[in-house]
Amino acid sequence: MPMKVFIALMAMITLAGGCSVGHEHTSAASETRAGSNEARPQGSSGENSPTAAPGGAASPASALEGASHIDLLKELRRRAQSTTAVPKGEFGLAPQMAGGGFPGLEQIPSDAILTKLIQRQQEIFRINQKDDIKDVGKVGQGTAANPTNYPVGPGDDDTMVRLSDSVVAVFPSSLVERPAGGKVALSTSITFGQRMFGPDKKWPLCSSERFREQPVGAKCTGFLAAPDIVVTAAHCVDKSNVTETRFVFGYVASAASTPRTILPASDVYSGREIIHRKEATEGKADDGEWALVRLDRTVVGHTPASVRREGVPHKDDAIFVIGHPSGLPLKYAGNAVVREVIGQVFRANLDTYGGNSGSPVFNKKGVVEGILIRGETDFEYDGTCVKSIVCPDIGCGGEIATLSSVFAPKLPK
Repeated sequence: MPMKVFIALMAMITLAGGCSVGHEHTSAASETRAGSNEARPQGSSGENSPTAAPGGAASPASALEGASHIDLLKELRRRAQSTTAVPKGEFGLAPQMAGGGFPGLEQIPSDAILTKLIQRQQEIFRINQKDDIKDVGKVGQGTAANPTNYPVGPGDDDTMVRLSDSVVAVFPSSLVERPAGGKVALSTSITFGQRMFGPDKKWPLCSSERFREQPVGAKCTGFLAAPDIVVTAAHCVDKSNVTETRFVFGYVASAASTPRTILPASDVYSGREIIHRKEATEGKADDGEWALVRLDRTVVGHTPASVRREGVPHKDDAIFVIGHPSGLPLKYAGNAVVREVIGQVFRANLDTYGGNSGSPVFNKKGVVEGILIRGETDFEYDGTCVKSIVCPDIGCGGEIATLSSVFAPKLPK
């Protein structure tokens, strides 16, 4: 069981009386975000079938099937709050606990109840399968019917193309070659499906994962905020590597088999200097990070994004993100909302991965509300292969973005 799902459920289990239901649905931290991104081994699945109860009582199997998600929550809450001497498991729950609960559930292991609870919630509430992530598939300037009210999420590719015009992939210079003829070649020697995960890089990606056939290479994302200034996350660039960092426009896949890895040299820029950079304070949840990078020349052919310069978004405001998850060609992910604003950051249920660090997060009017800086673990190992962590809308901690109004005062007006 994904730990973040468990943590979200435990927050509900420990509430006094009843249960609280929200609408949350994301996941994703990674190598390019603060913290570790390595896939983790999957937890216990609780698939062992309990034996039938004697004396005509409800069998554990029928009790588990018959219990509502409220019954399951109450049983787990009862175990979490127990002061008896029953040995607690790794999650602080008694593995089993007799008496006082929903008939039959007391014989069922806690991990089996947790697994069933997640299933119940997935039946009631929409589950996030990370299928909100889409290719920005067309290259060129699009036209939207209403340029002042951008749609949120899939459905208007021309709009996404327009907004993605300001988005850059952040590459190390070692992966950007300049062959003859005014072209630049991105060195993307492996595909997402060929990438290996885990402590020893021996865990393959599951065949069910999307975009397996596309190349990976970008380490972060950024966006053009002024004619010669890119904004990205602080952990993506610093004074020691800024001149060896390349900012690439147009790294997209118009089709699965045709990613653009040969680009005009005019779409590739080098970092010249760090204008302003702030790292997040370790352990401080409400602290943001950002880096403003001056490029080696003024950008031609791309329009800076519109950035919110003051104020903050509101809870439940619709948002979407454009960037390079896992270093893939450009993607957008919509159907997300702001969950809360805390200090210099906001939390949202965006579908993002490593490589999305520095990605601009847009509101429904196409204005940048912030940049993605950190999140949760992206993948888990199921014993055979690595797969994306998914969880119900009501669970997960969410992705963290620095508010644009925090760094915007450093930008030229």
